[in-house]
Amino acid sequence: MFAFPLSGLFSLLNIRYFRIHRTIVASVLISACVQALAQDISYQSMQFKGKSTRGDIVTSDITMPFFSSSKTDIASYINDKLFIGQLEMLAPTRWKPFFGDADGTSVTGIENQSFTVSRLDQKVITVDFDTEYCGAYCEASNYFYNFETQSGRYIVLSELVTKPGAQEILRRLKAEKIRQYRDQLRQLRLERKNISPKRTKSQQDEIADIEDRIALNTQCLNDSQASLSSMTSVEALTYLRYKLLDKELMILSSRCSNHASRALDDVGEISVNISYDSLRPHLSKYGQALLFEGNVTLENTVISQVLRGKLGNNAITMVIQADTKDTVSAIYFYDKYRKAISLFGSGQNGMFELIERNEDGQEQAKFQLKTSGTNVYGYWLGKSKLKVELRSP
Repeated sequence: MFAFPLSGLFSLLNIRYFRIHRTIVASVLISACVQALAQDISYQSMQFKGKSTRGDIVTSDITMPFFSSSKTDIASYINDKLFIGQLEMLAPTRWKPFFGDADGTSVTGIENQSFTVSRLDQKVITVDFDTEYCGAYCEASNYFYNFETQSGRYIVLSELVTKPGAQEILRRLKAEKIRQYRDQLRQLRLERKNISPKRTKSQQDEIADIEDRIALNTQCLNDSQASLSSMTSVEALTYLRYKLLDKELMILSSRCSNHASRALDDVGEISVNISYDSLRPHLSKYGQALLFEGNVTLENTVISQVLRGKLGNNAITMVIQADTKDTVSAIYFYDKYRKAISLFGSGQNGMFELIERNEDGQEQAKFQLKTSGTNVYGYWLGKSKLKVELRSP
């Protein structure tokens, strides 16, 4: 019979216990660190309470998130991007239950707005908005904002992928559009075929409705097959809404129909989910680091970012948005006065000329800017010439 020394047995058990205990402790510590990173940023809801620009008391339910963090600059970048993007205003400097017209915003035309923070971890924060706008008619829309948790930087889809990666995303979205429109056309033609040749008045109306739907879906199919042919793949990503889920990228394309014909559009918005694993060969170094493991800092990132700095001696905040390949729009604020000022102009190869117009549409000033990495610098040309220096997160 094999005899094992009792002292050796205790030693082996101690080693095993130490290894297991060390693994458990390490796992707990890692989990605690991950939770701490995510929990360092928290958010609370704020509700609009006040008047519209017409002086009416707003009774709509309009809510916004307000993020807080021990790293106040990170939370500030996120809050300003959200408030500028949704309401064209700077975020309040601190949380309070309500915000209103005194904070420098107008919610005229917004019937309702709610939000969901669908992702909040050590890598990414994603905020979803559902908004209903009403003017001559009402229209619902949703939009997503994705941020780096560690910097508060807004995540731009085209920076996550290579050019072949952008082409792959568009190929999958195009294939899904074509599939859905073809399926819808097959269903509509079958419905038309199944209506009796001896038609009643209501059946004739039904046939007319089906014919209108077939015409719309045929046009949408043709547009999808020829879509984006005049743009580069990277440009085309600019017009897509996207959401960074835990393990996949969700791309959302607007519906094909305009408002007048939307009642005929049974397909509506089209989404496609693409797993990060399948995208891995098409990710940029930055995308690999953000969605998997690593730490890569982008060297050239100002479009869509919250830019902070000085215009002369005045602190300002600005966001520049690419509209087309050669045109941009922007909005900026003097931090002291917090009033939104709109700009429109051109931008190419890191050079921008942004025009500021008065209420009569006449040019009253302009920015001449250029980028260098995460910096923007140049001049504001108005009644005088003032130096401009800005920086993104």
